[in-house]
Amino acid sequence: MPQPCRGVRKALKRPAHETHVPRAPRDHALAKILAFVMGVQSLVPMAGPARQGKIVVGSACSGYNSDLLALEMLKVDFVSAFACELDPKIRALSALMHAHFRVFEDCCTNTFLQSPNCDLFMSGFPCQPYSKAGKNQGVADDLGRGLVIFWLLKWLWLHKPKAFVLENVGNFAQQHKDILQIILQVLVSFKIYEVQWKILENSTVGYIPQHRERVFICGILKSSLKYPFRWPEPVDKLPLTTFFKKNTQNEAQLGYNSLNKTEASNVRTITAKILNKGHDPKKHHYVCDISGTVPHMMLEVSPCLTVTRAASCGHWLSWLERKMSTSECLALQGVSMTRMGDYSQFLSDRQLRRMAGNSVPVPMLARVLDMMLVSSGLK
Repeated sequence: MPQPCRGVRKALKRPAHETHVPRAPRDHALAKILAFVMGVQSLVPMAGPARQGKIVVGSACSGYNSDLLALEMLKVDFVSAFACELDPKIRALSALMHAHFRVFEDCCTNTFLQSPNCDLFMSGFPCQPYSKAGKNQGVADDLGRGLVIFWLLKWLWLHKPKAFVLENVGNFAQQHKDILQIILQVLVSFKIYEVQWKILENSTVGYIPQHRERVFICGILKSSLKYPFRWPEPVDKLPLTTFFKKNTQNEAQLGYNSLNKTEASNVRTITAKILNKGHDPKKHHYVCDISGTVPHMMLEVSPCLTVTRAASCGHWLSWLERKMSTSECLALQGVSMTRMGDYSQFLSDRQLRRMAGNSVPVPMLARVLDMMLVSSGLK
C-alpha cells in the first residue's frame, strides 16, 4: 500500500484498549488524511462508455453490484462505466451478471484512481473492520481494509460525480464515530457537496423482514442539487412467509439431520424458549440464529444475515423445522437466484451465501438511490 496511506494509518492508530471508545478526530490525523485525499488536484481519467442518454454508474467494493440491481428495480436506464472487486471469483460473477465497460481489481491503486468519470458512484466499503461480528479494529485492521475508505474519498475528490453513496454496517456509526466524523469533515472540506448520513433499518424502510442496520453517507453536488434530499420513510414490511415455502427437498437437506451438536443443542434451547412464551414453534414464525454460542430468535423477522451465519446456513425456521436455503438467503437480500445466472462456474452455494451476507439489501438501497436520483436531477 502506498506510503501516504501508511501515514494515515499511523496518524489514526489507537491503543488496543481504546478500540471501542468514540473520540474526536485529532487535528494531525485529519491533516494527514486531507493531504492524502486532496494532494492531487486532477488527473486524466480513462475513456468511459457512450452515455446515450443513460445515467453513467461506477462502483467500488462492488460484490455482485447491489447498486445496479437496485437501479434495475427502479427501472432506471443506466450504463456501468466500471466495477471494482478484489475477489477474483466474485469479480467474474459480477462480469457475468452486468455489462461493465471496465472492471478493476483493487480500488487502493493509482490505476483505479484513473477509472472513467461517472454520474453516480456507489461503494459499500469493507465492513469487517467495523462490524461487531469481526475484530472491530477500525482503521487498525490487520489486513488494511479499514483504510479503503480514504482511497474512495480520494477518488471522489478527483472525479466529483454528481452523486455518491457510501454505506457500511450500522456499528460503523455507533462504535467508530471518530472515523465517521473524519470522513464527514473530509467531504465538507471539498466544499462542493451537500452531505447527509443516517443509520437505516432494513425491516423498517426496505420492505424485507430482515433485521439489518446500515449507515449511509450520501452526497450530491451543490451545482446539481434540484430538490432537498430526503431519507426514505418507513414502510410496511412484507410477511415473512412470503420468502419461505414448504419444500420437501429443503427439509431433507437442511432439517434436523443437518445440524451439528452446537446447532442441535441451540434448536432445543430455542424451542423451549418459544414454548415458554406460550407460542407453538410450528405455528408461529420464528427465525432463530443457531450457529453461535448463545442462540437468539426473532418473531416474523429474520436476524441479520451476517457473513458467517449466511455462509453456514445458520438460521433455523421454527415452523418449517429446517435451516434457511441459499435461494431464501438471497431473497432476504432482495435478489433472485435466476438473476445470479450460472454462478456455479465461479462460486459454491456457501460462497454465494457468504457474498450475500456481505451485501446491502437491494430494496433498501433502491429507496435511497431513488431519493438521490430525484434530488440530483438524474431522474
